[in-house]
Amino acid sequence: MEERERERVQAAPGGRPSPSAAQARRLVALARERGAEAVPALRAFLRHRDPWVRLHAVQGLATIDDADARAGLIGALHDDNFGVHQAAARALAGAGRTATVAVLEALVRDQPSTGFLHGAAHVLKHARLTPEDRAAVAPVVDAFRQAAADLEVPLAAFAALDRLRAPGAAGTAPSVRRYVAGRRKGTRMEGLTPAALNRREAT
Repeated sequence: MEERERERVQAAPGGRPSPSAAQARRLVALARERGAEAVPALRAFLRHRDPWVRLHAVQGLATIDDADARAGLIGALHDDNFGVHQAAARALAGAGRTATVAVLEALVRDQPSTGFLHGAAHVLKHARLTPEDRAAVAPVVDAFRQAAADLEVPLAAFAALDRLRAPGAAGTAPSVRRYVAGRRKGTRMEGLTPAALNRREAT
């Protein structure tokens, strides 16, 4: 199924190769027509050499309410192209709590790129959340602006996940303290400049 859908997007009428712009338009149409069935093909196009095609793959994934589609958008936050990772961030922000949890998990699990951190900051700042969930996420948003953001962001994300999974919990849970100790023994995330992150998030 995935290979057939990719061929369908890549082929122009008459079987001739399609220009990137035409491919891009067909990706959004594919998402509308196929829904979740189109997700594997759309995620494959996130690796296309042309950022215009990758951008439209993101736009297609953004129309699909599916865990695999959200995972593709999380992956697109790592894209080197600002337009692509920012489009993924806007789509995830619109998905609310589910996407917020996925972003927090990625902050804890991954070794994020600078682009990912810019996008994650946008998601956590602008996601549609309840007041309780917003309070849980607020320390993570603040951590992006700290001098040691490369250490503090994943730690704050870990604590926020604890709060989201157990609303009303107070203090620092033992699991968070263990994670903090382990993270400080590890390597710092590469490529994050807090001042640059602050400038991008202010725009």
